[in-house]
Amino acid sequence: MALFSSRLRKASYDGVSFEVSSSEVSFGRRTVTHEYPQRDTPYTEDLGRLKRTFQITGFVIGDDYIAHAKRLMERLESGGGEAKKLVHPWLGTLKVYVIDTPKVSWDAQKRVCTFQLSFVESGELENPSASQSWGAKLRSSVDAWADSLSESLGTTWKQIDDLTEFTDEIASGQFMDILGCLGDCKFVKFFDLGNSILNLTTTAAAALSSGAEGFTKALFRALGVGGFTSSYVDWGRASDSVKAVVNDKRIKADNTAITVWNTNKKDLETRKTQLATSVKEQVRNVLLIQMAGCASMIGTSMDTSAASRSDEEVLKLRNDMLEALENEMLYLEHDPTFRYEYVEDCYHCLYRYLTDEVMQGSNDITVTPSENEPAVVVAYNATGDASKVEELVYRNRIPFPLFLEKKSLKISG
Repeated sequence: MALFSSRLRKASYDGVSFEVSSSEVSFGRRTVTHEYPQRDTPYTEDLGRLKRTFQITGFVIGDDYIAHAKRLMERLESGGGEAKKLVHPWLGTLKVYVIDTPKVSWDAQKRVCTFQLSFVESGELENPSASQSWGAKLRSSVDAWADSLSESLGTTWKQIDDLTEFTDEIASGQFMDILGCLGDCKFVKFFDLGNSILNLTTTAAAALSSGAEGFTKALFRALGVGGFTSSYVDWGRASDSVKAVVNDKRIKADNTAITVWNTNKKDLETRKTQLATSVKEQVRNVLLIQMAGCASMIGTSMDTSAASRSDEEVLKLRNDMLEALENEMLYLEHDPTFRYEYVEDCYHCLYRYLTDEVMQGSNDITVTPSENEPAVVVAYNATGDASKVEELVYRNRIPFPLFLEKKSLKISG
């Protein structure tokens, strides 16, 4: 059960988080029944899927509950004609519109604000288009993650008082250690980024002082490999070189580290540690983005080893990179900046691309579960290995692992 409960995400609407006490979803099929004169048998016509509506009973609590509730109200009232992002604990990220009339109430004694919200899915205006490969989807997912980085860092840095007081110390300390690690790694040598790292070393303090957006841009200038996508490169080796440096102890995620979202301490040393941790996080996220970007080029016409690389080699590359992304998801489990969703989307796209499009798929098994059969049972019955439930869930994007639909699913044998 821990496997499934660990997937629950903190709820939010348009970037404002809240707690959920209960939730309901309405769904089904649209039908109309035709009854004809002088005929005993009616005819029921299926008109397609019914729109999904979501009802949420939630609350915000704490000393800032009034300000927090006001922020949520402002987002609920904001228009613009575009659907907004709802992060649902059980259903994940959804694009929705607010419907009906939200109801909000305050309890000053308990310092809590409770509310009832209703949403309807936005749907899509579908036009004919060429099919998109998982490699293209992976690149799109990588771009979305990259675009979110400066905003997420800005959210965390706002929680550190007197940020500029510590930048020189962090620049000459932990940030310099990280840059030293990068200067010696295979990834930097593979793409000949030594001069870029050297330049960042000499401007480390200035980069930190330029704020979240400036610092993030400096990292992408030094570590970005997007300009190499038109070059003939062994993209498998490139991906592996980034994965290796991400796993270095000076950069790897540390679940025991003090983070900017799990402490209210305001002492000087804690704030310094928070800043140093956030710098390491940002460097690691930029590197993970490069890794996923390199992975999207494996097997393409620009991949020099595409023809000679075996399925076993692709499988090892895939599993190593997925492990690195999974470690980041575990680290970000309680992060309020919503980076988790971007990492998870990259995880899914990378898995599907390397498994379904790059590998030959000779090892694949197609299974069709009976109704109400849990994912762990399907994985075990198909392969004899219950630990493959993670693969089954991520590869087939299963939203409810305890209750599977009766449809064909892919899993490696």
